[in-house]
Amino acid sequence: MRIRARGCEVNKKYRSKDWGEFDAGRQYGIAADVLGGYDPMGTGNFNENEWSVFLYGIRFDNTLKYTKSVGPVTVELQYSLGEQAGKSGAGVTSGAALSYANGPFSVGAVLQQSQDASSARMKLAGAGGSWVAGAAKLYLQYVEARRDPGFAKAASNSGGALANTSMIGNSGNTLSRTDRVWTAGALWQAADAVEVTVGYMNDAIKNVASSGRTGRIATLYALADYHLSRRTDVYIGLDRTTLGGAEIDDLNGVMPFAGASLGAGAAHSASSRNGAAIGLRHKF
Repeated sequence: MRIRARGCEVNKKYRSKDWGEFDAGRQYGIAADVLGGYDPMGTGNFNENEWSVFLYGIRFDNTLKYTKSVGPVTVELQYSLGEQAGKSGAGVTSGAALSYANGPFSVGAVLQQSQDASSARMKLAGAGGSWVAGAAKLYLQYVEARRDPGFAKAASNSGGALANTSMIGNSGNTLSRTDRVWTAGALWQAADAVEVTVGYMNDAIKNVASSGRTGRIATLYALADYHLSRRTDVYIGLDRTTLGGAEIDDLNGVMPFAGASLGAGAAHSASSRNGAAIGLRHKF
């Protein structure tokens, strides 16, 4: 089940058989592009099954992106202009990715860096792979993201540095925070119109807050998807999310729902929750 909605974007695209593809405008970042290919969901549709993407951001404004494939090897480069007057490097995101696909097997790796308005940085390295085995496709990936003390993104639609990236920050933390996430799962084509997806994500966190304590967040999910037509499908999903260590106590949990929905940092805060969802999707 691959759920990814592009929304409204303004971009220009140029393709050449010899020179590759060049994109300009609001684009998916290369971490989302590459790592999404090694995630059972691609990009999910609820926080519980997509929270890892908030580590590196989803879409980036004012982006130049270049992609070139030579046989089974693909190279991808990204540079997103910060557009912050008088602040060199503020809001800039840059990255590079390399992938290899041959028959049922694919692997890829990505490096990405983002800089906020105060020159604090987020640095990310990730790698993953997939394997098609009959009616099933297996996925595995690992991501390590490090945020400098106080790293922050501007509020959405504010025009500030990294404003519209959906990236999490490290505001209020006097220590560098590191998230180490691994994801594993499988997609099974149960019938021509039916897909079943299962996945597990686990984040081991160093320096959740200025106390220097460690934490953990983990999600197990399963989804069934029935295609009514080429563009319309219905799905049902189940998930269980758990917090551990300092994540239970931290008001600024690693992901949006970790603090608010589970009550982290408040009296009688929850350390786990279960969820169920049903939906109808039409692709335009």
